[in-house]
Formats: sequence, C-alpha cells, structure tokens
Amino acid sequence: MRQSYAFVSRGLYGVAQLVSLALVIVEGLLIVRIALLLLAANPDAGFSSWIYGLTAPLVAPFQGVFPSIGGDSQGIVLDTAAILAMVVYAILARIVEAIIRLLARL
Repeated sequence: MRQSYAFVSRGLYGVAQLVSLALVIVEGLLIVRIALLLLAANPDAGFSSWIYGLTAPLVAPFQGVFPSIGGDSQGIVLDTAAILAMVVYAILARIVEAIIRLLARL
C-alpha cells in the first residue's frame, strides 16, 4: 500500500512539473509575440507569421479587455491582451500546481 502511494505521489509531482514547463513555453511564446509587435516586425515574414498564428488562440480570450497601445504610422504596438494573458496563465498555472501538490501529500 505504501509503495503505491509513493508512486502516485511522484506521478503527481511529475504532472506539476509538466504544468510548470507548459507555463514556461506559453510565457516564452507570448514574450516573443510582444517583442515582435513592439519592434514592428513584418507580419508577413515567416517567423513572425508563425509566432502570431501560434499565439493567436492563447491571446484571443483577452482581446478587447484593454485597448492595445500604439498602432501609429510606424506600426509599433504594445499588445496588452498578450500581457494580460501572461498574467492570467501564470496565476492559473500556480493554482493548478498548488492543487496537484496538495493532492500528492494526501
């Protein structure tokens, strides 16, 4: 009985680590998106197009919450939706990790 508990506990800690890894990947992609928009990257270029397409579903729920800052003639934009997404995803990931770690201790 004690061995199976240890196995489940280790497995749950592994899941918590996967949640943390997923957060790092998502946050990294969103940081690249923010940087590309701030630097007015060409949206038709392969890399920026790929990043925008990859991160669009991550940012979509937060579009319109705050207005994007910029959008002048130079094309520089501060993507407030991506910043809000980063904050919300970080909070959610920490909550999920805490719940998993609590379950691992039971």
